[in-house]
Amino acid sequence: TLCVMKEGVTYACKIVSKELTSSIYQTKFLPRELKILGSTRHPHIARIYTIIEEPKKVFIIMELAGGGDLLEKIQRVRRLDERTTHVYFMQLASALAYLHKNDIAHRDLKCENVLLTTLDVVKLTDFSFSRYCTSAATKKKELSATFCGSEAYAAPEILQGIRYLPKREDMWSLGVILYVMVTGDLPFESGNLPRQLRLQMTRVVRFPKVLPLSNELKNLIRCMLEPVIGLRASMGRVIRHPWIRRYPSPFKELSRKIYQEGSRRPGTPVAPVAVPPQDPAVPPPPRLPAGPGESSRGGGAARLSDSASRTASDLESLGVRKDGSGAEEQRSGGSSGSQDGSRETSGLRELKRQQAVESLAIGDDAATSNQDRTRRPSDDFASGKQSIEGSTGSDASAAATDG
Repeated sequence: TLCVMKEGVTYACKIVSKELTSSIYQTKFLPRELKILGSTRHPHIARIYTIIEEPKKVFIIMELAGGGDLLEKIQRVRRLDERTTHVYFMQLASALAYLHKNDIAHRDLKCENVLLTTLDVVKLTDFSFSRYCTSAATKKKELSATFCGSEAYAAPEILQGIRYLPKREDMWSLGVILYVMVTGDLPFESGNLPRQLRLQMTRVVRFPKVLPLSNELKNLIRCMLEPVIGLRASMGRVIRHPWIRRYPSPFKELSRKIYQEGSRRPGTPVAPVAVPPQDPAVPPPPRLPAGPGESSRGGGAARLSDSASRTASDLESLGVRKDGSGAEEQRSGGSSGSQDGSRETSGLRELKRQQAVESLAIGDDAATSNQDRTRRPSDDFASGKQSIEGSTGSDASAAATDG
């Protein structure tokens, strides 16, 4: 759904209906999502401006990504060439590195949750199943038990129904996304879970022979689609991989695009707002204007579309409907508003926050300073790789369980 705020800028609005979700979602998953959304700030994560909570609905006002999602992009062009894939993948990997560095697992990575702006800047979205990986009470890493996300992107441990390390599950899903980008298809046949699991456990990832894919790319995908959790590539290993260095870093050009888009948006998010129950004697406020319906998915990727849209089997047991969270969400393009002085100033602030993007040169150990506890969001983005490189094996120390 689209909405226009007082600044004259068009935003996206995710509407979560409490009536369509179970009590466990409202008491556990929704508060967790809102907490994480309020604490993240990264140029490749969809920015939240305000959260309005009413007795029956929650409205999440976020920046509008007018370029659709990654799946729609792939279906339009059938598949992406390797260099274009590198540009998208670097942005998505930087967002995931930021999350993992801050002890957050997304747990629902898929092409539909990777949005694109009109200038092709990646924005990761949908944190309905995200969670912190360390217990606030025990300070120990926790294993997850919730069957989250779409089966086509699910790791073997998810399909087996066993407890899993959420960050390593993210890495599997990231590998599936990378495979889909360069082939336009899924790495393993989905729809039959036992067969899909058998194929995953063989460690055989097949690539179409007609596609001129580099050996470095194939190796990176195989490293992420490793069924043994202890052998699966961590984010630190991924960002040091030779394929990452095969092409020039895209972040200098991306910082220019982010500046262009940032100058059209106000710079300061609005604080969350809790709306009290409506007095029956007072007429209800006007509804937020609805945007056009989400475009249907088509093209030559029917198997990809059908499989990717199939959600995990236990979502129904949570009472989750529609997009997996009880949310009614539509995406469309376009933004409005004049380029006045205040927006130009906010654009400059946005540019400054992205300057450190250029220092994401893989292998540059100088990007991190453990003593600096007052980093700006852009500094975290630039140094996100460093914190996870040093924790490659730390996920194995999980000692507790939580959904």
